[in-house]
Amino acid sequence: METDRIALGALTEGLPPTLFLSPLDRIFADHFRQRALFRSLDRIAAGPEVEPALITAVIGFLATEVEPHWTDEEDDLFPLLRARARPEDRIRRLLARLARDHAAARSARVAIIRGLPDPATRRDPAFREMLTGFAADERRHLCLENAVVLPIARARLGHQDLMVLGQRMAARRGVPIAMTEYVT
Repeated sequence: METDRIALGALTEGLPPTLFLSPLDRIFADHFRQRALFRSLDRIAAGPEVEPALITAVIGFLATEVEPHWTDEEDDLFPLLRARARPEDRIRRLLARLARDHAAARSARVAIIRGLPDPATRRDPAFREMLTGFAADERRHLCLENAVVLPIARARLGHQDLMVLGQRMAARRGVPIAMTEYVT
């Protein structure tokens, strides 16, 4: 299936390290990959005929990519926004809500990683409901980040903020980068 092939690429092909030079673009690109994850979870929940490679890719992505992304936001982006946002941005409550969303999603993420390898678990209606529920909740979460958080970040974060954000995101993944050609 063509959509499975596209999702497989999004889930297994890493983002270029140069995106750390433009960290808000990196976060947005991660959101695109996460949307491929959510489509894949819906696909797995919908039917028995799923390529093993897609299941492996979903497990790998959930195991290695999602937590660092959430940490990028919780430990770096959100604190920067709290420090730089203006009162009229009214973002503090939203950032607290998004951090709570991450906390709630963590247990589902672990359960999905544990359950996906087992065909019997994948057929279980409660597990399928968990997959689609996780995907739906996270889609709503990404909509808020893309529509509200990232535009405010682009407006409020300065060059130095973005440079530090990119460096910390890269360091979290063990990627050495020189920030001499930093792009905003």
